[in-house]
Order: sequence, then structure tokens, then C-alpha cells
Amino acid sequence: MVFKLAAIVSALAFVLPADSQNIFGMAEGQVCKTESGINSICRPAMECMHVDYKKERPPICGFTGVNPIVCCPPKKERLAEKKCNQFMAAKCPLKLVSRSIGSSLSAGFSQFISGILDDKTTTESYYKETFTDVNVLDSESTTRYFQRTRTTSSPTQYQLPVKPQIKVLGGRIARSKQHINMALIGFGENMKEVQWKCGGSLISERHILSAAHCSTTKLGKPKWARLGELDLSTNKDDAQPQDRLIIEWIIHPDYNSETVYNDIAIYKLDRDVDFTEYVLPVCLHTETEIPAKKGIVTGFGTVEFAGLFSETLQEVSISLVNGTECKRLYGEVGAQRTPRGIDPLSQVCAGEKDGGKDACTGDSGGPLMIEVPGECLKRQIGITSFGKSCGLPNMPGIYTRVSYYLDWIEKSVWPEG
Repeated sequence: MVFKLAAIVSALAFVLPADSQNIFGMAEGQVCKTESGINSICRPAMECMHVDYKKERPPICGFTGVNPIVCCPPKKERLAEKKCNQFMAAKCPLKLVSRSIGSSLSAGFSQFISGILDDKTTTESYYKETFTDVNVLDSESTTRYFQRTRTTSSPTQYQLPVKPQIKVLGGRIARSKQHINMALIGFGENMKEVQWKCGGSLISERHILSAAHCSTTKLGKPKWARLGELDLSTNKDDAQPQDRLIIEWIIHPDYNSETVYNDIAIYKLDRDVDFTEYVLPVCLHTETEIPAKKGIVTGFGTVEFAGLFSETLQEVSISLVNGTECKRLYGEVGAQRTPRGIDPLSQVCAGEKDGGKDACTGDSGGPLMIEVPGECLKRQIGITSFGKSCGLPNMPGIYTRVSYYLDWIEKSVWPEG
């Protein structure tokens, strides 16, 4: 805290804007105007942390002791937050009255919401799906024909997510419609040869957020994405999977496959996914601070160290570890994959002191999420990136921190703004 305040004071001390002379002497809580004429409020600098003090110099209203009071502008709503509001409006139709989303809803949203409100049951036609057992590399594919019936739920059934009934490695089988953002990332030239080796999360109609290291494997680049899957071994589960071809691999420009930094990628799909009660994007967490002590990891990875891949979607609740402790556990510098040590600004750590719960092989790229009271969609705070073995005591897993890369994500996914 002292370090942050010192940095802010140092930044503000370089230049005292000319307009500050008009507001200097104002008290905390008074209305002021920024240099651009925006109505703002005089607040302590430490209560105006949404301002980037390295780039912006808000006028100074005065001081409380040595602590600056700045003309704090209103917090701008991030594009990711606007999109989150749209996704929640589709997931929670009862809240549509209080959420202004106007014409920004796509046809997919409108159709989905209309279906919910009409409470109709639709039966999809028979279709052909290629299924591959992901437990072994050279497994044979089988083709199956089946029919899925989808009953859209009434609005009263769309409530806050239910907490897991019992408290990936050390986890349990996920329930239907519980993790509707989850994506399987597949490798292979066609669906007959597909191998589901990574995870991801849907963040828009046509984009999946994953780990950059999933794009630099011996299997080549991933080619396929599957949304809405629950159990790879059966067509009798309560799921409606959608398969899409990956046509663009957007890797963070600062990613280096020799290290674990900037381990983030976005996969663009060949066409929009259909938003249903089984498939919907996740909300991206936009704040540096994480208002939770535990996160939720999901994936189809191994459920024990050196074990086979899971055919069912797994989930596990896992403790978040503060950056200082994580740096200590991994060592400050010098390790091959973490030569600069753990970077708390761009990475999140999660694990249990006694071990036993962790993301594992095959979970790479999958989401680390939190539940926020009052919201019906989870918020993604991290991307499964790296770990020393799986579930070891005092050795948390490393996740790419989503909020640190929001500018890059927004420009890549929503370039039109």
C-alpha cells in the first residue's frame, strides 16, 4: 500500500496541470472537472485506482497530510464488462428488464431468449458425430448416430449457480449446464483423428480463450473446438455439443515457448456458435484484485498424476495463493521455465497446502473462475498454464491472469469496439 501511494505521489509530482489551479483547495467529495471537462469527484488518490497514473495526471484538488486528493473521473466501463452484461442477460432472462442491452443482442441471443420465454421443446434431427477416445494417442475413432432432445428451461429455473454438493485432480464430475463456457481443444486433420488435448473457454460468439503453449505442441496447431460437451463416452448425457473449426490462432506477441510468461492465446472459429442453455460465453474478470479466496478449475484432463484423461468434465474448488507466497514457493529467479520468478501482475497461483487438488495434464488452457454473489455467470480470472507435477503439497499451479491482458483481448476479439 505504501509503495502504491509513493508511486502515485511520484507520478503526480512531475506535472501540476494548469487547470489544477482552478480546483486546488477543493475538499474531498466536491465536484470537480478534469482537463477534458468531465464532471468528476475529488477523492483520495488511493480510492481512484482505476486511473493509470503512469499515463494520466488527474488534476489535484488538494492534500490530506501528504496524501493527494485528485479529481477522480468516473470509472469507464470496459468493453469486456459490457459483453458480460449481454451474456448475463441471455443467461438470466428475468433480469432483462433491469439490463439495457438494446439492439446489441445478436440473433443468437434473441432466438435463445425467445425459446426460453416460450418454454418450447425442440427435437434436433439425426446427425452424424465422430467420437474419439482421448485416453490414448492412437485410439480408433467410432462414428455414432443419435438424436438429442433439448427442453429449454423456463425463466424461473435460471437462478444463481448452485454451489458444488461436494467439495482435474481431486475434483468431481461436473453437472450439466454448470460450466457452459467450457471448450475442448482438439488436434488432428479431421474429426476422425481428433485428439482432445487442451481446454479453453468461450468468450464471444466466435472466440475461445486458451493457453499459448497449446499452439506449440508436437501435434501441431489445434484445429477443432467443441463446446457444450459433458461426457465424451456417451450420447445419453444431458449435453448438446457443438463442433467448430479453428481458423485463426492469435498468440500473444510476447509469448516465448521456453518460459511460462504471457501464456495466452485466442482461437477464432469458422462460424458463430449457437448460444443455448448448454453453451454461452464466460464473463472476463476486469479487476486486478480478486474478490474470492477460492477459484474453480474445470477440464477433461487427467484425474491423477500420470493417469488417463477423463472422458467426463471435471471441476475442482481450489484455494488462491497470494503472489508473495507463490514467488517464495517457486523461487525468486533462475528456474528454466520461470527465469524471472513468478510474476504476480500477470499470473495467478492456486493450490492447496496439503496438495491433492490441481489442474493436470490435458487441462491446459482451461479456465480458472470465481463465483460473484448476485451474478448468474462465473467470471474467469485465469488460464491454466503451468505446474510442477500435479497436486503436490506447497506447489500451486500457475495460471495466466486474465485481467492483465484485457486490452489485448478486447482489441483481438472486438476490434470494432
